[in-house]
Amino acid sequence: MKNFDVFAQALLDGKEIIVPLNMMRLKLENGTLCWVAEGEESEPVTDNIATIAEQNWQVYEPWYTNIPREGVLCTVWDALESATQLALVMQYCPSDAEGLCFAIDSGEIFEHAIPLTNEEIKVLLN
Repeated sequence: MKNFDVFAQALLDGKEIIVPLNMMRLKLENGTLCWVAEGEESEPVTDNIATIAEQNWQVYEPWYTNIPREGVLCTVWDALESATQLALVMQYCPSDAEGLCFAIDSGEIFEHAIPLTNEEIKVLLN
């Protein structure tokens, strides 16, 4: 595993590793290496991690860690999920309660934001 030290350091730094082979991510939770799948509870790794080909591994960076000055077009909503709207997310601001909040171009704050996909943007433009 030629890049194992890079991935090990990323895990120690609190980052996650994308493992394309099984479409999951690896992360450290309280010192235990765990598998993470979107929308599911994390599970401790029970297999030998050295047997998984690392050639396509990537350090996972959430989209909101590098928001460009122009913003990111997203669907945003509040905690009640009563209504969604399209907005330019301009800033990620950590929240004590939930861990995430997003400031949009109008100055409002929302707890949830998901960037539009290329396909969704194409539909909007047509």
